[in-house]
Amino acid sequence: MKSLLLLGSLFAAAQAKTITNDISAVCSGLSGLIGCTGELDYPVGPSPLFCFVEGSLEQCGLSIDVATENICSAIDSALLDNGKFVDKAEVHCGCLPDAQRNHDDHFIDESILDYVWQGYLSYDINAEYLADLIDTEACLIDNGFPYQTGRAQAISKYLQPKDGWKVLRLQEVDMALYRSLVAATWTCAFDIDNCDKAQLRSFFVNYIDTSDGVTTSELTSMLRSWLTLFDAIQKRIAAVNKAATAVQSRLKTVSGKVGSIKKKVCQNSACKGKTASSYLTKVSKAFTATKTLNSIPAAGAKAGKNIPRAKQLTQMCLTSATTPADEAYYYNLFLTYNFGSTADLPKALQLVEDLPAAASELKTLVAPMSDLTKHSTRARGVQSHLNGILSQNWKANKELSKTKASRKVRDGFVQIQTLVKRDLRPPVNDLIKTLAALHSELDKFPLRRKKLEFKYGAAPYERWSTQEWEVPCAQEVYHEFEQGGFTVGQYFTEIEVCDFGPNRVTFPDHHLPFIKYRFA
Repeated sequence: MKSLLLLGSLFAAAQAKTITNDISAVCSGLSGLIGCTGELDYPVGPSPLFCFVEGSLEQCGLSIDVATENICSAIDSALLDNGKFVDKAEVHCGCLPDAQRNHDDHFIDESILDYVWQGYLSYDINAEYLADLIDTEACLIDNGFPYQTGRAQAISKYLQPKDGWKVLRLQEVDMALYRSLVAATWTCAFDIDNCDKAQLRSFFVNYIDTSDGVTTSELTSMLRSWLTLFDAIQKRIAAVNKAATAVQSRLKTVSGKVGSIKKKVCQNSACKGKTASSYLTKVSKAFTATKTLNSIPAAGAKAGKNIPRAKQLTQMCLTSATTPADEAYYYNLFLTYNFGSTADLPKALQLVEDLPAAASELKTLVAPMSDLTKHSTRARGVQSHLNGILSQNWKANKELSKTKASRKVRDGFVQIQTLVKRDLRPPVNDLIKTLAALHSELDKFPLRRKKLEFKYGAAPYERWSTQEWEVPCAQEVYHEFEQGGFTVGQYFTEIEVCDFGPNRVTFPDHHLPFIKYRFA
């Protein structure tokens, strides 16, 4: 049993606690803790040393009697924690110091661990290296160490749909997935000649299968709606062309009949008067304006030719948003150094490459369709001209009712009105309606008036454990004894209770890959 003097020293040490955040220093002083193989000497008391002085045996000094105690027993006695620290010695003095070193080293710019925290691919980062990091982390978390993350904050900061942005999230990259990524891509990234293309594609196929945040998203629904929309636009263009062709056909017929009426009723200068001549001028201007609409069928044909390409581009984007690319695509990402971190994982979907380019071309393809609707202004102008022809009530006109010749002119004008109202105005009205319907369909297509803004990447978030508890600290304590006028002293290693923490150890960041887009 320890002497009262030693126990008093331990009690005093317990009263004056040391505060530490250096678990490596704590554990380095506890030699033999893991496996409980270590022993600590402690003083029991002094013993006199005797020497022969001038032939007689006399006390000439002191020695210190020592006993030993197992280090684990000493720790249990100091902490009074029912063996909790000792029972998890490999965690406290194995995993935690390793995690602390990893945490400290990741702050060194361009160090291996700095790259790990950022989710980079590096020559020095391989699956085995990451397995050790994963095991260290699991060792702490599985043994009840506090665990917190900044995941919610990262989502709030980077991945909220605001300011018109639509946010699509792919599968989260935890350490296990990061390790799989490294295992699948290391050779392709750093030894391209030996790249296993099948293995490379297999990784991305599996990744896409678990990333339904894109494959079954609002984006894919939008692309499917575009395919339907382009079919509707194509029908609207056909309707415009049909109506525009009918206008010109009817114009030709009506114009011919009006010419015959004029020839019949305007004999002997019957139409020279101001009223008659003014009206015939109005009719002529209306027909001239109507003829200017003859460019619409050609414009419609030009617009309609773009529909197949627009549908092809849309289908391409829909396919690349839902289906893995071929081996050549993934191989080329590494051949051209276009994949270097978890932030590039959205490139698993060729959509990242296809959609921005397709959007730019689609905007160009839709422009002639949009231009076609601009003819509605001229068509409404023609409609106004025709309404002007029909607005006058010739049957009640007194001026053209005075003579037989003038009444003949009057009746001819009534015939003209009948022709315009029956044969020409209806197709013009139809043309205006079909142009309005086309305009309405085109307005459903966001790229008609806006541009696509597109981003992708991965939002990182921190993970950490904060420790704060009592730990055993090895302290060198000097013990001095006095007896018979002699004094002896020696340092002994003793266990005292230290306050550890609060100490924050971070683990490699997890990453939230995303695709963002908006029309602005």
